[in-house]
Amino acid sequence: MLASSTLAIGTAALLGALTLLDALLLQAPPWPNHAAVAIYGGRTASDPMRAASPKLYDILGQPPGVLSRGMASMPETVNVRLGGHEGLLRAQRVTPGFLPTLGVIPTLGGMQSASIGSGDVLVSDALWRAWMADTNDVVGRLVTVDGQRMRVRGVLPADYRFFAHVDLLLPLPSANDADTDENLTAVARLAPGYDAETFSVQVARAVEDAADDLKLQRVDLPWYGATAIDDLVARAARTRLWAFTICGLLVLVVAAVTLAQLMLTRALDRSHETALMMVFGAGRWQGWSTNLAEASIIGLIASMIGLPLGMALVGIYKPFIPSEWLNSALPLSPRWHVLLLTSVVTLLAAWVANLAGALNVYRALLLRERNAMIGFGGTVRWRRVRAMMLVTQVALATCLLALGVAATERSWRLTHAPMGFDSDNAMVVELHPPVADYPARAELVNLLYDLRASVSASQGVDHVGWSTQLPVGQGLAMPFRRPDGQYAYVRYVLLTAGAAQALGMHKVAGRWLDEDDSADTLRVALVNEAYLHRIDAVGIGGAVRQGGSSAPPARIVGVVEDTYAVAGQAAEPTVFLAFSQVDAPSLARVRALAPLYAIVRGSEASAAVHDVLTRWAHVIAPSLAVAPARSLDEAARLATVASRRDALLFATLSLLAVGLAAVGHYSVQSVEVATGRSAIALQGALGATPTQLLFQVVRRGGWIGLIGTLLGLSAVLVVQQSWYAESHGSDAVGPAAIMAVVVVMLAVTLSSVLAPARRAAAVEPWWVLRSS
Repeated sequence: MLASSTLAIGTAALLGALTLLDALLLQAPPWPNHAAVAIYGGRTASDPMRAASPKLYDILGQPPGVLSRGMASMPETVNVRLGGHEGLLRAQRVTPGFLPTLGVIPTLGGMQSASIGSGDVLVSDALWRAWMADTNDVVGRLVTVDGQRMRVRGVLPADYRFFAHVDLLLPLPSANDADTDENLTAVARLAPGYDAETFSVQVARAVEDAADDLKLQRVDLPWYGATAIDDLVARAARTRLWAFTICGLLVLVVAAVTLAQLMLTRALDRSHETALMMVFGAGRWQGWSTNLAEASIIGLIASMIGLPLGMALVGIYKPFIPSEWLNSALPLSPRWHVLLLTSVVTLLAAWVANLAGALNVYRALLLRERNAMIGFGGTVRWRRVRAMMLVTQVALATCLLALGVAATERSWRLTHAPMGFDSDNAMVVELHPPVADYPARAELVNLLYDLRASVSASQGVDHVGWSTQLPVGQGLAMPFRRPDGQYAYVRYVLLTAGAAQALGMHKVAGRWLDEDDSADTLRVALVNEAYLHRIDAVGIGGAVRQGGSSAPPARIVGVVEDTYAVAGQAAEPTVFLAFSQVDAPSLARVRALAPLYAIVRGSEASAAVHDVLTRWAHVIAPSLAVAPARSLDEAARLATVASRRDALLFATLSLLAVGLAAVGHYSVQSVEVATGRSAIALQGALGATPTQLLFQVVRRGGWIGLIGTLLGLSAVLVVQQSWYAESHGSDAVGPAAIMAVVVVMLAVTLSSVLAPARRAAAVEPWWVLRSS
């Protein structure tokens, strides 16, 4: 059982790594034409994903070598009613040629292509199963999207996903060909023999020729071109996934090495029986067949334990996998060939480890001319090999444990670090007022203030407000002018009166936005401290000037403390403007790209959200669907999700490696005691006390553990200067983490060698007489 459990640890680590690698990188994307599709447009230095504007799409057209093309907007939130269901769902608008370019064909609807026409909608497989009870008569059913009645034309394939989760695909209205905002994704299917690199050169030339029409500066031109869509799948996950896979494979190798030591101990216990069989003429295969059968049983039990454990590891990792890593809408689980490969590798590891242990015994017995009826005294060479393998094993465990301790400590520190706002006693609800029902700013502002007034009257409510951005998470950025005349992209947030207080933000100077900041008064704004440090240090009394907008500058009337979108990273410069004073073009862009949150703070915030807000939303705005409420504290945890993912990953690997190191210590010292019983008994006959014999084994194991620990810590110093330092800082593994690792590895060593040491102390001196 110890051997099977040891190998099961390696099986679980390998299955978890292979499942993620297969699902996120090796599995073909859910677009049949993916090998011939390219995404074109502009990109940034930090993000390889490209975006295009309607103007660029029109200028490029469909050049030679492009068989078809299409565009998709960024996913947006929509109010949906279908039958007895209603809710806020994610939708994406696409042109008629988008899905045919990808080669996607609906599973229901009988369509040969997925070209979406006006008034049509395609629903996801998940939505079809959840809201339509898997009925096949879904085609033609009416669905209301943001107050507009549309007709279901088909169901998307179960695995369909285009870099983000969506519930609906809607038609993309004809875009203004003069629009140069790059908020669309353009795809092109290339003809055979016409690759993405050639197409990229063609796009770059077209953009350079039309730079003035596209309102681009010369410094922007090198970032335009095309990229094969396969190169963008799980682009942010590749390094981490391959590293995780290698670590999983190393854990399995370490488990197999440990298993070989355990099997050597077991073979030594049967050495008298084996030698006797050989003396009476038994062939080598007869003894090895027993070992092979034993290895098969161990491999089978290890698979039975390790496969469910590996799937449990995948389940633990799921909530921490970023959405942008996923390329399929199917649940993340191991496919049959991954399970088969892991099982085969486990069985092979068991056979190799078992036979390697038995081979050492057979070789020694043959060298003794089949006369060995006593224990086998291992050679110095094999003792060195065992010691080197154990040192390597301990070094790997030490390295992973150091990274795990550092990642856990960093996650704990970031989780408990001040975030710049108070997240307790506050609830958040997302709503999306349809543009068709509330087209003008005044109508939208009136709706928001009517709902705010209804909730504010509730008992136990201190503050209520609306915001387009929470203090954590990604947000919308707009260009703002610096004092030197240049432009910088700054986070852009719209607030109503009371929103900043409801969000728990901390005011540093000046005042909050209030009800008097209306469309007829001077435009005002709040900024955070990062804005003063990195954009304009004037502060209160200064002005914010939005690029590309004809609206007058807004006067800065207050400064708020920085909040952190991602824990451990620098705060982003942010400008907060009043909903009632935003210009129409900016409001239209915000409504298309950013969500809208109602924030309620107070001792009875939860009751006010679930009872009052939901009820009044249906009374005041029947077309609204209210999303499930969540606490602001729950939303704040999004800022630490990356650090918690790293802590979970390294902690899991380190625990597995340390467990294997413990078994490795036990197995190696057990072998040493079993093969050295004659010498131990002789030492006892010559006067060595049991305490001295016990200390001898502990000292030998302690030296191996110390050397391995020092090598592992040296490897950590190298690792933290490379890829680990990029995301965790150069001081990722500090003195406290190193001390914790040394203490843990010392405790593991001592606890693991204690049993073999006690066994050595119990050897009676008369044993040497019996073996002479």
